[in-house]
Amino acid sequence: MDKIRLLELADRDVLLKVLEIFNSSTDLNAFIVDLEGNPLVSGKHPLESCSFCKIIRKDPKMKMRCSEAYARAGKLAASISEPYIFRCPAGLIEWAAPILFQGCHLGTIICGQVLMWEPEDFFWIELSMMIKHYDIELAQLIAAAQKLPVISGKKVQAAADLLFIMANHIVKTSIIGMNQQKQLEQQDMLLRAEIKARKILENALKKQNAGPLSFYSLKKEKELLAKIKMGDIPQVLAALQGILTDCLKQYEGNFELLKTRLMELLVIISRTLMEKGGEEKELLELNHFYTRELAALSSPDQILPWFPAIIEQYIKSGRGYQDSQSQVVKQVVDYLHANYHLNLKLDDIARTVHLSPYYLSHLFKEETGYTIVEYLTKVRMEEAKKLLENSLKTVQEIASSTGFNNTSYFSKLFRSREGLTPLQYRQTVVKQ
Repeated sequence: MDKIRLLELADRDVLLKVLEIFNSSTDLNAFIVDLEGNPLVSGKHPLESCSFCKIIRKDPKMKMRCSEAYARAGKLAASISEPYIFRCPAGLIEWAAPILFQGCHLGTIICGQVLMWEPEDFFWIELSMMIKHYDIELAQLIAAAQKLPVISGKKVQAAADLLFIMANHIVKTSIIGMNQQKQLEQQDMLLRAEIKARKILENALKKQNAGPLSFYSLKKEKELLAKIKMGDIPQVLAALQGILTDCLKQYEGNFELLKTRLMELLVIISRTLMEKGGEEKELLELNHFYTRELAALSSPDQILPWFPAIIEQYIKSGRGYQDSQSQVVKQVVDYLHANYHLNLKLDDIARTVHLSPYYLSHLFKEETGYTIVEYLTKVRMEEAKKLLENSLKTVQEIASSTGFNNTSYFSKLFRSREGLTPLQYRQTVVKQ
């Protein structure tokens, strides 16, 4: 990890502000160096504020030894994952607090230029011996050394620990923020891809005189709410993309009406979560806060990354939604996804969870909003679409491999759901 990498992972201004506050409040001198021991701060060198270090560093060889000492101390600190206290080449006490992320050493905070005891005769003798081969005036160095702060070992350790905790917390917080931003960007990208695919499909239907695509439908809303009941966030976000695409298309040119429609959706989602055991007060507060935030948005482009993140927050805040999910229904859903290609019977599915077919049917419908047959058909259709998009299998082979024994029935069902035959769908995707 180099200088650029560290400053990509952490907020440079925040790091420097923290160090500035630390230095002002402690009268110490803390700064960040890279893995070679060179400061990451441009402009005046941080050690220029220490008159003792300023004299030492006038000699190029001592300056090089200084950087080498910082690089070595940083490496040792990173190897033990804690601050490392050491004596610099000029005999001063300093400490290195490693900045780490997932085991990687990104940089080091160096602090110190202090003594841990009042200078004695031995210190002056040692100092004179050290500079004997360098172009440094002893009298000036002694005068500067007499001004160095003297700090107890306990305070040195406390200052080192404080810097270590602060710096690594800032890096960790920055990483979390970056990941959240990446998620928002990914949602934005997926939604824009959905809009593009929708336009391509519309054009294909126009050429076939099949009429325009329908926009926002209660069926899609029902599917979204069913996924919310199951607490499957990735599936919820996938379903939400379709609804947002429809809304953006339907209310194109009327942004205020679009916002009103989405406010209504927020209320419906919160009510669904309340029915599943969500905390009413918390969900109502979310409604109040986010409807005001939604009202303040000024363009449809702002909705693309904003709305999915808000819905995810609603689901996570709806306490009890996970507890209310039936473990039996989860098992059945997993079983259907794993075995959709087989000739499944309701009796066989019920047997896997040790329930009667009658009771399981009612439980599954109540939890998901689908019958087991409807859900199984949906899974099979999604898998068939993937094969049409990403394989060279024939329609007959795809029908057979996704659990449809009758190719004609598969083609008819596919057209009723997608508005295109399987071959037309494939051709549309390939052109895209």
